[in-house]
Amino acid sequence: MELSEEKQRELLALQQQYQALIVEIETLKLKNKEIEEVLEELNKSNKNEVYKLVGNVLIKKSKEEILKELNDEKEIIEIRLKSLEKNKQKIEEKLKEFKKLLEEKK
Repeated sequence: MELSEEKQRELLALQQQYQALIVEIETLKLKNKEIEEVLEELNKSNKNEVYKLVGNVLIKKSKEEILKELNDEKEIIEIRLKSLEKNKQKIEEKLKEFKKLLEEKK
């Protein structure tokens, strides 16, 4: 016995959401790691002014300003990652339910 068309569509949508979540989580993790590396380098630096790339232009800013911007961005990414991880777990549970349902129908 197979899944109904509605259940098949639901399963496909869940799989697509799961894949999209995985991609977004990995992208944010990479961005977070990059920010951590930049913060580490900035903290090693004894200069009070640094340059920030905005589009195709380098802009001179205070080190403290850049540190604040990066720490704020890092915090936002970490909050977003927690939310995405929760969504990922929910989808994984739903996918397990589908797997169980399919095994029962065999």
